[in-house]
Amino acid sequence: MKILNLLKFLLLSFFFIPVIDVQAHPAVGPYQSPGNHSHSGPTNVLVIYNSAWPDENGNGIGDSQEVAEYYAARREIPTNNLLAVSITNFMGQYGPKYGPDRMGEERKLFSTNVTVSYDIFYSNIVISAVLKLNSTNSLTGNLFKNDILFICPVYGMPYYVDTHFAYPAEYPFYQYRSGLGAEFSARLRSLDLMLCNVYRRFYGGIVWTNNLPKPGRAASCPYGYGAFWGDDQVEIGAPSNSSTEITIPLYYGKANNPATAKHFSKLRKEDGNFNYESNGFFLVTRIDAPNADLAKGLVDKAIYAEHYLNNWAGNPNHKYYARLYCGDDPDWINYFTRNLGCDVKNWFLGIDLPSENMSGEPSSVFNTNIANSLPPWDVIYDSRPQEIGENGNKSTVQVKISAMASNTLQFSFATYEDVASWIIPPLENGGVLHNLRSGVDITLQGTNGAGQAYYWVDTTNGCKVGDTMENTIDIQFPITDAVFYTEYYTIDGHNWSAYNYRDCYQWLPGAIGVYNQSWGAFDFRRVKNYQFCGPALTRGITACAGTIAEPLSIGIPFTPRLMRALSMGFSWAESCYNSLYCAESWMTVFIGDPLYNPFLPIWNKQASNINGDFSPPELSVSSMNGKIIVKLTGDSEAQLADVAQFRLFAGYDSNNWSITNQYYNWPYSSSNIWINERDYNYTRGKSWELASPTNWFFYEVIARDPYGNTNSSGIKTMPIPELYNLNFILPIFSIAFAAKKF
Repeated sequence: MKILNLLKFLLLSFFFIPVIDVQAHPAVGPYQSPGNHSHSGPTNVLVIYNSAWPDENGNGIGDSQEVAEYYAARREIPTNNLLAVSITNFMGQYGPKYGPDRMGEERKLFSTNVTVSYDIFYSNIVISAVLKLNSTNSLTGNLFKNDILFICPVYGMPYYVDTHFAYPAEYPFYQYRSGLGAEFSARLRSLDLMLCNVYRRFYGGIVWTNNLPKPGRAASCPYGYGAFWGDDQVEIGAPSNSSTEITIPLYYGKANNPATAKHFSKLRKEDGNFNYESNGFFLVTRIDAPNADLAKGLVDKAIYAEHYLNNWAGNPNHKYYARLYCGDDPDWINYFTRNLGCDVKNWFLGIDLPSENMSGEPSSVFNTNIANSLPPWDVIYDSRPQEIGENGNKSTVQVKISAMASNTLQFSFATYEDVASWIIPPLENGGVLHNLRSGVDITLQGTNGAGQAYYWVDTTNGCKVGDTMENTIDIQFPITDAVFYTEYYTIDGHNWSAYNYRDCYQWLPGAIGVYNQSWGAFDFRRVKNYQFCGPALTRGITACAGTIAEPLSIGIPFTPRLMRALSMGFSWAESCYNSLYCAESWMTVFIGDPLYNPFLPIWNKQASNINGDFSPPELSVSSMNGKIIVKLTGDSEAQLADVAQFRLFAGYDSNNWSITNQYYNWPYSSSNIWINERDYNYTRGKSWELASPTNWFFYEVIARDPYGNTNSSGIKTMPIPELYNLNFILPIFSIAFAAKKF
């Protein structure tokens, strides 16, 4: 296998194709074809790491470099696609106007290794990236900027840029565009979104006397803006001219319609010769997490899901049965009418959506008859203000009867009546609704009419217009089948105490989560329970998205668009930027392998209820000085894709272990928020630090993959360091002392 990999690399060197142009097969089963797909590949990724980041795990290599090289090896990204930058001068503690660590009216950013001043961002990252992109790729003979589509910062790279904007008046175009006052001056910005338009940053330059970005040069601005609407800084604030500015992020909505879906490579190709005002735009997602091991695990779990997340026909007995969990807070429906969990559910149930103001909502890629039959997997929807898992809350949909006819009911949201019919949460055929007033249960028997507002029911006895109807799905905690998750502003307040991570999910490998809330990714490496991304990454999620500060509603990803693009076979990076209207210089961060493409088995005709992981994981273990290390091994494609949870048995008596751990620890209670000791992450390796034994010590490691296959290392003995043998230590000490005397 190693020889085969070498041959693959040599072939890549001589017969390199910048973009893997593979046309998708027609869809199988209940899916409609979204059209031709031109998939991006590992050669289209530029990986950026911090060469100055320390070696935190003590293995002799800086952890940021370790993550970058690990990612490159796992995805066969050429080593010359790696870019090292040196960042040592991070900013110290800073209190942005918007962030969740509230202290008075300021919310402190306590981390000191995640923020850089704009001048450092410009000199150490922007210039370095442009020099790399302007250089020649020795594998292809092209300039890198023509080969690279995705930029991927990794663990160790900062994710905040301090623009030094104290007030909008300091940078007049911002004031002109937003008019929102100093509270929203947004001094800190997402580094990733400022890196998307790296050429515009580069040519815009910087005012070195005050570290601010240079004001724009109106003469070269192609968009017709006034004197301070610079070509280098377009999109630094909230967009105000949708007809013009929607083209600036380049990719928003381009993968949203099955009839016209475009991969980013196709869009760039159609745009013609590279120029920094148009197609000089890159999709930036990062491989990052609270520590390096978790960051590397994002790659491992993505690869595993691409191989084994193939239960697309909805067999609930399949080992990898996937469910999508989504919810909405009814209080926010009027603000996010195009960004709701019910919209996601409509899409996955094959329900077409009507047009919207900005652009036409597409037809679903799933057949419309799915809503009245078995969906490809369950979509669990919750419309109550309480999230799933909050104080033991299960999935509950509340609707109100808005009209009645013979054996037919029409519904609206229980707490928000003035809403279009298509936004009503879809209720599947056979669902039972309980009338909270009369106590009568009714059973849904299919839809009648457009959208999801009209339903046939088995009875209307006891029902009246205005009655609240409730459907509750009995969810068992912990939730072990969550692969897709989205929530929208389920908090009811605006400070850190109003939101806590609902620690009720054991994320399956491949799981994707998007939490749209003002600080869902705030300082995600420092795990706090009032943000989503940090805790979710710690608990094993594979990809996630959130905002690092108050983004304004225009800066929040439109999750239905993200999920639609993903379900049509677009990669994680493409799907993310398909969903982001304000895609430059704002607040979102996307975390996960940009190449991750979990729906690809559908389009490659590999989706199956039968295919799966039926081989136990291969493992090797070693030990030294009290440290036990386990790694998955094997050279076959299936073995290289495997991940596992690990259980350790250890002690001085091989028949009576004194040290054991579970595969995962779940002391769930209905009111809990966060318990640090929980550990149920899937990975390809793990280590345990034990006190160095002074006598014979026995241990055994068992690995279990997501399909339940297990394998054991067998009982092994840990070597006793000779250093601990006093009969050996004393003679050495005597000899050394005698040598010193002479």
